[in-house]
Amino acid sequence: MAEVFNDQRVLGVRLQADGTTMFNGLPVIGVVDAGLALIVSNQRTLGVNVLGADVAISNDQPVRGAVLIGDGRKLYGNQLVIPVKAISGVLA
Repeated sequence: MAEVFNDQRVLGVRLQADGTTMFNGLPVIGVVDAGLALIVSNQRTLGVNVLGADVAISNDQPVRGAVLIGDGRKLYGNQLVIPVKAISGVLA
């Protein structure tokens, strides 16, 4: 059974250094900690499992690389920064 948060599948992520563009064959996404909010700037908060080991698949989806954005940028790698809540693991 798939893990779900806020009516969306929870995404497995591996934190990357700022400037990283690809991880696991996919573009790295920018994320910002949403705290307890379910909607931030008209975007639904995405639940993530922050993984500490090299895993290719989590919750039946490819693991994505993620960069934690703390400086207020709205874009990372020409994609919108996504508000997230850590379901497991720590965003740090």
